[in-house]
Parts: sequence; C-alpha cells; structure tokens
Amino acid sequence: MGIAKRADDQTYTYDDYLSWPQWPQGERYELIHGEAFAMSPAPRLVHQTVSGELFAQIHSALKDKPCRVFAAPTDVKLSPANEDARPTVVQPDLLVACAEHLFTERGIDGPPELVIEILSPETGFADRKRKFGVYQQYGVGEYWIVDIDEHVLEVYLRDEASGSFLRLDAYGATDSVTSRTVPEVTVDLARVFPDAPARPTTPPLPRAPKER
Repeated sequence: MGIAKRADDQTYTYDDYLSWPQWPQGERYELIHGEAFAMSPAPRLVHQTVSGELFAQIHSALKDKPCRVFAAPTDVKLSPANEDARPTVVQPDLLVACAEHLFTERGIDGPPELVIEILSPETGFADRKRKFGVYQQYGVGEYWIVDIDEHVLEVYLRDEASGSFLRLDAYGATDSVTSRTVPEVTVDLARVFPDAPARPTTPPLPRAPKER
C-alpha cells in the first residue's frame, strides 16, 4: 500500500531495489514506474484481522491446488524485464498466483490472477487510483478492494478486449463472493465482517383499508 513519494524525487532501477537493505528501521517501499513510495505504518488491528480471515479462507480453498495465496510483504514485480530501468514492484495485501513460472526466489514475477487490497484511511487514494492503474496496466486478472469501514468488497475483472477493469459488483457482509479468475475460491463475507451492523429492514407498506 504505497503512500508518500520518497523524499529525494529520484527514480530507481530494479537493481537499485534489489540492493536496498531488508528493510532498515522497518521501512518498506514499492516502486511505481521507478518512483519509490513508502509503505504505510503498521495497519490497524481490524485491517490485520480482515486480512487474516481472507487468507485463511482462500488458503483452505486452494489446498492441494496449483494456485497459491500470499500475504504482504510479498514482492510482485509487475513490469517486464525491458522496463527494469523504471520498474513497478508492489506488495499487495493479498494475492493469488497460479502459473508456476511466476514463482521466484524474490517473490512473484508477473501479474497474479487475483490481487486484494484492504483500504485504510492512509491508503484509499493509492489503492483506488495509483495501484488500480498499475494493476490494470500490467494485466492483473481480477482486483478486489475491501472497504473495512463500510463492510463492502468490490470486484473488478479484467476485460481482455479493452485491457481495462470492469466493475462487476459490490458485496456486503451477508454475501459470498466467488472469484472469476480462481473459481475454487469462494469467500464468506459474514466471517470477514463479523461485526457489521445488520442491514435495516424496510417496514412493510400499510395495507389498504378493507371495503365495508
């Protein structure tokens, strides 16, 4: 979840990124087209709780399957080798990757099938704008945005014809969501948002008076 641009306004290569210490004083960075963005401080407890529940459900669904789920911090190098002078390397909250060639010693090399970002007040712009754009640009198959304050999960699916994300739907705390790109994965949002307030019920319309 990249937040603030690094202070020096410098651009970095992929070799620069690989040479950075792991990580000084708890600092972590993402690269977006070679520009370094500092990761947010430790997220809220509710963020970690939601992330943990999503990971647990997805991990269980993928048991004995070729696809694998990873949680942050896992490097995902979205940009191809010919862009290593100004690379894009991100660390999504959660991701699912299936193709064996994507798995490397450093992390994931290429666009995953599914990326999940959990919004926080500090990361809303990055997740909805900056990272939305790079996930779309580099061919991520499906993008879930989880709003923990509104108890909503939004689903965006890549349209192969246009290369753009299409917003499929938004799901609430009483729904289940099945991934389009990894159909083995179904998430029960009642377990993800156990403290969500009950939806208000609409009172029935008054009956018309009976004719005498």
